[in-house]
Amino acid sequence: MVLDTSKTKNGVGHIQNQNGVGHIQNQNGVGHIQNQNGVGHIQNQNGVGHIQNQNGVGHIQNQNGVGHIQNQNGVGHIQNQNGVGHMENQNGVGHIQNQNGVGHIQNQNGVGHIQNQNGVGHIQNQNGVGHIQNQNGVGRIQNQNGVGHIQNQNGVGHIQNQNGVGHIQNQNGIGHIQNQNGVGHIQNQNGVGHIQNQNGVGHIQNQYGVGHIQNQNVVGRIQNQNGVGHIQNQNGVGHIQNQNGVGHIQNQNGVGRIQNQNGVGHIQNQNDVGHIQNQNGVGHIQNQNGVGHIQNQNGV
Repeated sequence: MVLDTSKTKNGVGHIQNQNGVGHIQNQNGVGHIQNQNGVGHIQNQNGVGHIQNQNGVGHIQNQNGVGHIQNQNGVGHIQNQNGVGHMENQNGVGHIQNQNGVGHIQNQNGVGHIQNQNGVGHIQNQNGVGHIQNQNGVGRIQNQNGVGHIQNQNGVGHIQNQNGVGHIQNQNGIGHIQNQNGVGHIQNQNGVGHIQNQNGVGHIQNQYGVGHIQNQNVVGRIQNQNGVGHIQNQNGVGHIQNQNGVGHIQNQNGVGRIQNQNGVGHIQNQNDVGHIQNQNGVGHIQNQNGVGHIQNQNGV
C-alpha cells in the first residue's frame, strides 16, 4: 500500500503564467461552441457511461425471480422500446473514476496547473469586429478521443456488491407487480424516447473488483501523471472574444458541447475493487419465495 498525498511529484505544481502573458482562454479557432453543425449535448457517445456493477452483483432488487415488477410478459410503462431518445451513453465509456489502480496524484512526472504557457493573455478583439463566440473551430469539448475524469483505473474504488448479493428485495418470488401479462402505461413504443445507455455500458461503479480499497500498491488521487495538468492555454492566445470575424455567431461549422466522444467518461472503478457491502452473501431481503404487492395482474 503506497499512499502518496503529495501535491507535486517529479514535476511542476501550480504554474499560473510561464513564458507568456495573462489569462488565455482559447486561441486559433477554439472557443466555447454550444452546438455547431448538428451536434448538441452528447454526454457519452461510443463509450461507457456510469456502470454501477459489472461482472458481479450490486444492489440486486430481484434475483432469480420477480421483485418490483412493473410489467412482466406484457407491456407496462414503456418509455422507449425499439427506438432512440435521449442517449446518455452510446457505445462506449462514461465516467471512469479509477481504472488501473491510481488514486489522487496531483502532479507526478509532469506539470500541474498551467494557466498560460508560451502564449498571450487576455485579448478581447483582435483583427475583427463584434462578438464571435466560435467560428470555424471547436467549442467546449471535454473529452474527445481520449479519457475524461478517471478516478480509479485498474485499482480499487467503491464496490457495493461483487460476486454476491446486496440489497435483495425479492428473491425467487414475486414482489410489487404493477402490470403482469397485460398493458400498462406505454409512452413510446417502436419510436424514440429516452435511452440512457445503448450498445454500451452505463454507470460502472465497480468492474472486476473488490471491497473498499482506497489505494492499494499504487498512488493516491492522481490529477496529472506523466503529462500536463490543468493547462488552460498552452502555446497560444488567451481569452479572445472576437478574432478575425464579425457579429455574434454562436455556433458556426463546428462542434457543440461533447462531453465524451470516442473515449472514456466517468468510470468509478474498473478492473478492481471498492466498497463491498455484501460479497458472496445476501443482504436485505424483503420478499423471498413469496408474493408482494400486486397491482394489476393479467389485465390492462
